[in-house]
Amino acid sequence: METRPKINVSLSPLDKILEAIGKVLIIIIWGLTVFVYFKLPTIIPTHFNASGKPDGLGDKLTILILPIKENRAGETPHNSGSMIHEIREGIRLVKSIPWIAACLLGVSVPLMLIIGIESVFLPIISRREFGSDRVFALSLIAFAIGATITALIGSKYKTNRPGLVSNISWMFFIAIPISMAFPFAPWFVILCYFIAGAATEPYGIHWPSAIQREVPREFQGRVFSLDYLVSLGLIPIGMAMAAPVASIFGETEYFLFAAVVHLICIVITLSIPGVWELKNPVKSSQSEQDLP
Repeated sequence: METRPKINVSLSPLDKILEAIGKVLIIIIWGLTVFVYFKLPTIIPTHFNASGKPDGLGDKLTILILPIKENRAGETPHNSGSMIHEIREGIRLVKSIPWIAACLLGVSVPLMLIIGIESVFLPIISRREFGSDRVFALSLIAFAIGATITALIGSKYKTNRPGLVSNISWMFFIAIPISMAFPFAPWFVILCYFIAGAATEPYGIHWPSAIQREVPREFQGRVFSLDYLVSLGLIPIGMAMAAPVASIFGETEYFLFAAVVHLICIVITLSIPGVWELKNPVKSSQSEQDLP
């Protein structure tokens, strides 16, 4: 029988208070979830497009954030396990579909570097170069306006190569580190943020649709969870390393490094089969004959 040492960690009064607050908040969250659950219809929207209209439907059980799986006719049942098991299964699935893995890494690494840079340095540069927080505020507003415009346009027009369009658009996210490296005028920084905002939405529109189309329904939750875990989970790392790395190598040099990494990630991503169309490549009949 396996024996493991038991480690007793003594909690300080502050630790106990924080744990108590966390438990209370969890109870409140679950209480609200259960209260709302019984008032919901059987089928609810699970995803909304850029226009705010539902483009995905699912059982109301999806509101419960637990590894609960309802086996439906035509679906392959699978065993639910621990959180670590679910993460491993998600990684295994993503690795088996190269274009998904390429897109995740091609977006997550630049987000880590660039969002880390702008979160730390945009307020500093706004005050140091222009004497106030006005450029900081206007830049964020311009970013939101740019994103809104492309979201509205993208939701009305379809393309046969959504991955190519998304990555070419995503390339212009480089405007953020460029504006940080060369903040010679307020209008330039604000314009760059407008461009960067406009660069984000094609991916935001085409990516969820592609996952819902190409990934079996019972595995979509794992892919989306891994997506958020990787893309958002790396951002705090980028924020933590921004100031130390910039102090060692120089601000401009680090900003330009982030811009170059961003472009390299896009080139690598576009070289992976399936990325241009955001779908699994169709094997030729000859290649299928060659298979054992």
